[in-house]
Order: sequence, then C-alpha cells, then structure tokens
Amino acid sequence: MKKNFTIDLIFEYILCAICIFYVIIGSITVKEGYIFSSLITLGTIIGIRIFFTACKIKLPISLNLTIQFFIFISMILGKINNFYGLFPWWDLFLHLVSGPVLVMVGYIIFIKINKKNIKNNVTAITIVMFSLFFGIAMAGCWEIFEFTTDKLLGLNSQGGSLQDTMEDIIAGTLGSIFMIPFLLKYLKYGKGAFFHNLTKSMIGENHKDYNKNN
Repeated sequence: MKKNFTIDLIFEYILCAICIFYVIIGSITVKEGYIFSSLITLGTIIGIRIFFTACKIKLPISLNLTIQFFIFISMILGKINNFYGLFPWWDLFLHLVSGPVLVMVGYIIFIKINKKNIKNNVTAITIVMFSLFFGIAMAGCWEIFEFTTDKLLGLNSQGGSLQDTMEDIIAGTLGSIFMIPFLLKYLKYGKGAFFHNLTKSMIGENHKDYNKNN
C-alpha cells in the first residue's frame, strides 16, 4: 500500500534527520551532550509513533503536527541548542504549553476507547475529567523521564531542584486546566470549531473502527 506523505509525516522525518545530523556532529566534535540529547529526542519521536501504532490510533494531521512541533521546540531547540540556558523562562513556557497539547491527546484517546458513540456513552464531565487528569499525569511522567535521564546520562534537565520540578508540574497542570472550558463547551453545547474539527478529523482518520459500530 502506498504511504501518504502528509505534512506531519514529512515534518516528523525531518526531525529524525536533524537528530541523526546532530549525532554525527557530536561524534565528530566529541560533544557527548549533542549525542545523548539527539538520541533521546530520536527515541522520543519513535516512542510516540510506536505508542499510537500499538494503540491503533491514527492521529489527526493537525494534532500530530502539533506534537512534533512541540518536540522540536522543547528537545531540539531546548536541549540540543541550549534554549533552556539561553532563556530562563523557556522551560516553564514549554510546560505551560504542554498542558493543552496533552489534554487534546487525552481527548482523542478517549474518543478511540469509546468509538463513535462518545457523547451517548458517558457524560461530558467524565470526558473532561479524563482529559484533564491525563494532561496532569503526563506532566508528572515527563518529570520522571527527565529525572531518569539526568541520573543515567548525567544531564541537568531538572536543575537538581525540587522547586523546578514542582513548578514544571504546576505549569503543566495550569495549561491543562486552561483547555478544559473549551472542551466542556463543545461537549455540552456543540460549540467550538477547534474541538469540532479535532473530533471530525479523529473519526475521519480512524473511520474503519467507527464504521464497525454503525
């Protein structure tokens, strides 16, 4: 079957190529930081792809592009190009932005679980709470990931500070909460082009699963 090279997939391949480029540069210049950070970034891109493939979820192009762009600004710009060091607010900004992205991911996972009858099976509050708690939980999981890489690879993502960790989790939580009124408005009143288009795209990309329920 011929693979469709959509804009999100092309961007994903470009990110992988950038990571490989930095691994080569790091090997030539003997900069271990380049190598470690590039491999972690590459592993993250591949890990996300494996996760959604294993869950049999085909992400909407817009959401996948958003996720890949977030990886670019957080890991390629942030870690590899040291934006964390250049801009003291960069880390907090990224965690704040990650909240809405993770709420969207939680929401489309919930759609996948409940198929086409999402609004008939459960209440709007249930969907909202799942999406919110998913975003908050992932903010905590990311801190565990950073802690692990810091300890195993000698990195300094968390600055060795509990305060930094808590600020990041709080920022991610606030970002998640910010998205909730928009999701609730869509689920209860059917208003809001953003979540309407996201839902429509999700069903369109995974139409075979939904047609089974018709």
